[in-house]
Amino acid sequence: MASASSETALKALLQRHPVEYLLPDELNLLMNSFLPSYDASIRAQSLLFLSKFSSDTRKKYSGQSNPDVPTAILVHTFLAPVQARLADTEEFATLAALLFLTALFQVDWASACEIFSQDGLLDSILDTPDLYPTSSAVAIALTRLLSQASGHKHCRSLISAPMARAWLDRSMNQTKDTALRAAAAVALVKLSRGSEMDAQSSTLGGLSTHSPNNLSDTQNAATGDKLVELMKRLVTDDRPSAPVLDAVEGLAYLTVQAPAKESVSIDSEFVKRLVALVPRRPSAPSFPASHADRNVEASLTAPDLDQGLSYGIAVIISNICTYKPRLSNEEQQIERLRRMTKEPSAEGKLSAEVTRMDELDDDDHVRIRGKRLMDAGVVEALTGIIKNLGIGQMENSRAAQRAVASALLSLVEEKSNRGRILQGGGVKALLAIIRVSMGDLSLSVGDQGGIDRLVSVDLLAIQALAKLSITSPPAAVFGSARDSYVDAIRPLAILLIHSSASLLQRFEAVLALTNISSATPEAAERVSAFRFISGRSHSKETLVGDIVKRAETHLLDSNIMLRRASTELICNLVGGAEGSFDYFGGTTDSSAKARLQILVALSDVDDLPTRLAASGALATLTVSPDTCQTLAKLEMERHRVLPILVELISPEIAREYREERPEDEDETTDNGGGGDPGLVHRGVVCVRNLFANLDAKEDRKTMSLEADSRGLVRALVQTIKSNAGGAENGAVLKAAAEVLKWILQSGVKLPL
Repeated sequence: MASASSETALKALLQRHPVEYLLPDELNLLMNSFLPSYDASIRAQSLLFLSKFSSDTRKKYSGQSNPDVPTAILVHTFLAPVQARLADTEEFATLAALLFLTALFQVDWASACEIFSQDGLLDSILDTPDLYPTSSAVAIALTRLLSQASGHKHCRSLISAPMARAWLDRSMNQTKDTALRAAAAVALVKLSRGSEMDAQSSTLGGLSTHSPNNLSDTQNAATGDKLVELMKRLVTDDRPSAPVLDAVEGLAYLTVQAPAKESVSIDSEFVKRLVALVPRRPSAPSFPASHADRNVEASLTAPDLDQGLSYGIAVIISNICTYKPRLSNEEQQIERLRRMTKEPSAEGKLSAEVTRMDELDDDDHVRIRGKRLMDAGVVEALTGIIKNLGIGQMENSRAAQRAVASALLSLVEEKSNRGRILQGGGVKALLAIIRVSMGDLSLSVGDQGGIDRLVSVDLLAIQALAKLSITSPPAAVFGSARDSYVDAIRPLAILLIHSSASLLQRFEAVLALTNISSATPEAAERVSAFRFISGRSHSKETLVGDIVKRAETHLLDSNIMLRRASTELICNLVGGAEGSFDYFGGTTDSSAKARLQILVALSDVDDLPTRLAASGALATLTVSPDTCQTLAKLEMERHRVLPILVELISPEIAREYREERPEDEDETTDNGGGGDPGLVHRGVVCVRNLFANLDAKEDRKTMSLEADSRGLVRALVQTIKSNAGGAENGAVLKAAAEVLKWILQSGVKLPL
C-alpha cells in the first residue's frame, strides 16, 4: 500500500478543480498513483483526473494558430518524468512510467503517441524485462502498453520492428503466466488488425498492401483461429487469476473476421458463459479500471465487473450479428481493386479465402448466427449492460451503449426475433440509450445543424426502435399506458430529418411514425403537431409540425418506397389530426390547393399502395366544402381531377376516354386491369362528397356535364351493375346512386 501521507496528498490533488498546471511534486504523485500499491478507487479517480487535465489543457490552447500546440504542451509536461522513471534503477519507478503511459493512451492518445515515438524511448521500454527478469508486474505492464500503442497507426510501425514483435511472440507462446500470455495475444491481435487496415488504406494511394508481419492470408487465418481458441479458454477459465478482461478485449478484435464470428457463435456453451459475465442487477456506476489491473479483476463476481468488460461483450455480440453493409457501385469497384493488389503468386489461395470469408458473412450466415445468440440469451445480457451502465456520459459508457444499439439493430433485422426482444426489455434499453445520446442536443428555430449535432452512430438505436415499431402494435412496443409512445416521437423525427440518415433509415422512421399515428386520435395529433421548438405562433403554416412538413417533401421523392410510406403517413394524419386535415385541404388558400394537386396526382401513379393512400386522404378531405370547392376549380382549370377519379373507379372506361381524347394521354397513367375494390370505394366516396358539397345548382350542373364528358357517369353505372346484390359493397352502391341521382337532376341522361 502507498504511504498514508502520499495517499492523503494525492486525494487532495484529485479534488482540485480546475487544474491549470501541475507542480513537480504534484506531477510525481499523479504518475505514481497508477501503481498497484494504491487502492483501485484511487487509480480510477487518477485516470479521470488525467483525462480532465488533458482536455482542459487542450481547451486552454485550442485558439492557437498551430493545432499541434496543445499536444506539444502535454508532451512537454509528461515526457521528462516518463524518461526519468524509465532510466531509474528502482522497479517501482519503471512500473510507474509504464502504467502512466498506458493510462495516457486511454485519455489522450495524441500526446501518448508523441511520447511513445520519441527517439530511444521504445528501446528503453523494451529493456525493462532484462532489468527486472523476475517481475511479472513489469512484463504485464510493458505488454499492455504495447497493446494500447498498437491501436494507433504511427505507433504500429514502431512495434512491428523485430525487437518489439519478438517480445510479444515470446510472451504469447510461453505458458507459465496466463495473464502475460493474454495481454500479448491482445497486442498481437490489435497489431495484426491495425496493419491490415493500414495496408488497405495504402492501397488507395497506390502503395503495397503486404502486411508488415510478412504472413500469408492463410497463415494469418490459422493464427487467428488459435488466438480465438486461446481467448475462449481464458474466458471460461474458472481460476481467480484468469485474465478475463484481456480475453474479452482480444475476442472483440478477433470477431471482426468472419471465421472468428462463426467459431464463437457456434459454441453455444461458450456464448452462455460469456453473457453470464454481464451483471444482472443494477450496480453503482464505477470508473473504468486501469488497464494494468484487469487481470486481478477477473476474480470478482459478475455484478462487480467494470464497464470495460461490458463494452467488450457488447462489441463481441455486435460483431457476430452485424450484417455486411450494402456497397455502392463505386465501393464495390474499390474493393475489387484492393483485392487485385495482392501477390499474384497467392492469387488462387487468396481467391478461395476471400470467397470463404464472403460466404461466412453473407446474410444467411449472419441470420443463423443471430438466432444462436438469441437462443443463448444475449437480449437479457444486452439489456443488463444498459441497466448497469445507467446514463453516464463517460466515454466508456457511451461506447458500450452504442455497441448495444448496434447489436440490437442487427438482431431486430430478423422479424422472428422482434417479439423476444420486446419481451426481453429491448425497447426500454433503446430508449435509455436514446435519452443519453439526445441529452446534449440543443435546437434553435430552423436550425438543421442542431439536429445534425447528433452523430450518425447514435441513429442506430433510433433505427432499431423504428424497426420494432413498424411490425408491432404501439401498445405492444411501448406499453398500454396512455401516451406511452410519446418518448419515441422525438427520436423518430430526428431519424427522419437528420442529414446523415440513410434512405432506409428515413423510410423506416416514416413507417414507424405511421404505425404510432394509427394507434389513437391523440397519437395522430401528437405526431402531426410535433415540433422540435415549441411555442411558435399558430398560423396556416404552423397547423402542422416538423414531421408533416418533412413527409410532405417526400411525397414527390424519386424513391418509390419512401414516397409510398410518406403518402401513407399523410393519409393517417389527415384522418386523425385536425391540423393535418386543414393543412392539406381543409382551407381554400393557394398552398392547400397545391397540396391537393399533389394528392390528386399521387392517386394516379403506377403504385397501388401509394394510390390507395393518396385517394384515401382525398376521400377524407372531401368531407370539407372548402376542399371540394378547390377540387372543382382544379377540374375546371386543368380537367385532371375527374379523369383520375374515373381511373380509380373503372380503369377500362378511363382507357376508352383517353383513346378518344389523345391530348390527355400524357397526363393520366394507364394502370391497366380492373378496378381495385379499395380504389373503387375511395373514388366513389370522393365523387359523392364532391357533388354533395356543390350547393349552387349551376355548379352541380356544370360538374355533371363535365362528369359525363369524362366517362364518370358510365363508370358509376358500371359500378352499380357489377356490385348489385353485394351486401358488403352497400356503402359504395349507396354513394354511387346518390351521385347519379344528382347528375340526373342536372339534366344528364344515363347510359342504358
